[in-house]
Amino acid sequence: MRIYYIYFTLLFYGMTLKAQNVTPMFGAKDSMIVEVNQEGQLIYHYKFKKDNTLYSLSRTFGVPVANLMQFNHITEPSAISLDEDILIPISQNRLSSPKSLSTQDVVIPVYYSVKPKETLFRIARIYTDKTIDELVEWNHLENHVLSKNQKLLIGYFVLNTPQNIQKIEDSNEQQPVLVNHHFDE
Repeated sequence: MRIYYIYFTLLFYGMTLKAQNVTPMFGAKDSMIVEVNQEGQLIYHYKFKKDNTLYSLSRTFGVPVANLMQFNHITEPSAISLDEDILIPISQNRLSSPKSLSTQDVVIPVYYSVKPKETLFRIARIYTDKTIDELVEWNHLENHVLSKNQKLLIGYFVLNTPQNIQKIEDSNEQQPVLVNHHFDE
């Protein structure tokens, strides 16, 4: 009898997942462009989509729902409208380098849009924990000169797969988690 219960539970769960038709947060060609707020925190502007919830954003990015609400001054989650800009704090230590990724990881490249008078040193040391040499290599730069609005690859955000989510929940880690996209190396 227990076998039948497990079988029907799995069958029902599978049908429920098929029926949900959830809009994915990211497509295969997506990337994230981040900026830095006044406190020096990397911020991603996410457009709220159909079927999104603060909970789904929390799970994907590894940011507690309460933090998302506070960061975005949200008092009523049900009042969030489609295409509303939701600010997601991205922790520097969640940006992975290409060499640290496994073939199992689904990642999204994370870019920073260069502001006037910014240098590689400032971006590498203050906004990220990457080296200047890493940024030069990843962006195929011939020199250290940057242009205003230049998109600079600063790392890869690893998508929160069920395995990663479980690891985070088990570790009591409260830091933001990154996102996913496949890349050629």
